[in-house]
Amino acid sequence: IVDANRKPRALYGAFRKELSPVTVAIQKSIITITAKSGFPSYTISNHILKIMQGDKVSSSYPIPEIKPGDKAEINIKKGVSNSRIVIENKGGMMIYDSLL
Repeated sequence: IVDANRKPRALYGAFRKELSPVTVAIQKSIITITAKSGFPSYTISNHILKIMQGDKVSSSYPIPEIKPGDKAEINIKKGVSNSRIVIENKGGMMIYDSLL
């Protein structure tokens, strides 16, 4: 999934999304985050939802603790069409990344 210089290949994004411990559904200004109950699964705590414009954070929202199989809804401000949703853990590791 990375080349000899450890640069991610195109397949890297697909692996990261498939192996993310969360699924995300978007309906208007509500983002529903579900902690997977299969593989991989763990309690989501101290994570942040970020709305990105390019490389800049336009807004961020703390995610409440979510146990495997449970979900949380977050109301966001209306984003622009080229925004991305990023979920990071407290250490800054990205566990989810997708276009809004």
